[in-house]
Amino acid sequence: MDAPRRIALSLLAAGLATLSACNQQRPIHAIRAAAEAAYDKGDYELARAEYEQLVERYPGDPTARYGLGMSCLKTSDPMKAREQLAIAYEVDPTRDEVIDAYCLALYEAKEQDTLMTFLRRLSLERGQINDFLRLGTYSAWIGNADEAVSAFKTAKRLDAGKSTRPLIAIADFYASVNDRPNQVKSLRQALSIDLRDAEVNRRIRDLGEIPGPSFAMPVELE
Repeated sequence: MDAPRRIALSLLAAGLATLSACNQQRPIHAIRAAAEAAYDKGDYELARAEYEQLVERYPGDPTARYGLGMSCLKTSDPMKAREQLAIAYEVDPTRDEVIDAYCLALYEAKEQDTLMTFLRRLSLERGQINDFLRLGTYSAWIGNADEAVSAFKTAKRLDAGKSTRPLIAIADFYASVNDRPNQVKSLRQALSIDLRDAEVNRRIRDLGEIPGPSFAMPVELE
């Protein structure tokens, strides 16, 4: 066989192999479904492998990056999670679940300076209730009590007594520093927003108090 014919046959064989490999690739929807199913079942290693395939084929997909980041968190790889979730956030900075996961990854990766810089910037730029609650929570976790209290109180002011979330968060903080009077006070204010809130009622009873209209007190927007 002459050289040109050998080269032509080699190229044809390579092309057929490539075509065969492409035909054997699973559809994107099948990979995504397998990744989500594995994650939902708690098989995070499999979910991670499936999401890695999605990211490899569609690197600009923030949902795939988020899924991979969450799978990495579940498999104790916060550094990889941080990398993936940072990209997911840059592509779509509007999703609170992505922000929550990214902050958790930074915290678990022990990147406290980066975490707090990000949280402070977010609270200044967006100024949403969730942003200040998140800032308060992580400030408390790293031991910055003053910033935690300030952030929680800002969240309470922004909420203007419409929901119990900021007050429950403040109560949790005071519980963490063994400040029972302020913990009870926060729960009394939360009770005034919704006397039938099951979570607030349970927390009050756990403290040995009796929830009811006479126990509630108006929300203080200091």
